[in-house]
Amino acid sequence: MLLHRFPDLHWLKHQVAAGRSWKQSVILNVKTAQSWRPGVRGPVSLFVNQSGFSHYTVEHRRTYLGTDRYFLTRAGDRYDLEIDNPLGTQVLNIHFAEGFPEDVYAAWAGPVQTPLFLFNQSFARTPTFDHLLCRLSLQLQGSLSPLAEEEALTSLMVYLLQVHHGIFRDLERLALRKPETGKRLYQQLSWSVDYMRTYFAETLTLEDLAQAACLSKYHYLRYFKKYFGLTPYQYLTQWRLHQVKVWLKTALPLYQIAVLTGFESAATLSRAFRQQMGCAPHIYRQQG
Repeated sequence: MLLHRFPDLHWLKHQVAAGRSWKQSVILNVKTAQSWRPGVRGPVSLFVNQSGFSHYTVEHRRTYLGTDRYFLTRAGDRYDLEIDNPLGTQVLNIHFAEGFPEDVYAAWAGPVQTPLFLFNQSFARTPTFDHLLCRLSLQLQGSLSPLAEEEALTSLMVYLLQVHHGIFRDLERLALRKPETGKRLYQQLSWSVDYMRTYFAETLTLEDLAQAACLSKYHYLRYFKKYFGLTPYQYLTQWRLHQVKVWLKTALPLYQIAVLTGFESAATLSRAFRQQMGCAPHIYRQQG
């Protein structure tokens, strides 16, 4: 089912409470400048911004979502969707039908325990993901037949399952005795990554990040470096510099960009930028 506007929130919550809402997959392809949809309990759901930005809150964790990542929620999660963007945000939300992920997994990899375990967090978009999304978007521009919709959603779900398979394989490197401990630890570390990406412009401490991950500071440091190959500070700096490169495409002076991206000063920003990019910010701006 394809919708070009958000359904009435009170009606939707009533449908969910009555168990009548997710018998089929629902695709929302909506552009809006402002929306506030709190406390929606959904099935396995995929959230993508084709343009603009939004915020999602699940289990009291607020996550910023731009156009470089997608956000995934598990079946039964309650989420808040918040859009406040004067330029408008083009949202593509896919709510997969109940049992659909399990059916795809069974055909792809064999029997699965229900409900299927998926991580609740944001993930980086890849060329493969964008290719699948582009195919779906092109089909959305025409009349989306039930067969084309089912094929496109199946391809996307296979991709999501492959991403999770890769995560589980990487978790083996942590050498934890219990697989459940590894899954939980990865989820907690990922919460802190989403926290960094959401609050990167603020002054963040190790205590802040460890609390976001629900870990002690020392356990957090140990496992973050072990899994991501970077310290939290290095990861945060990389993300801030990514934002700097975006702002350098505008005419904003460097001291304002420093404020917007969490650097103490223009000089601090310039020093970090040179170390990472091999050139000064003004050179990068001229080349862009």
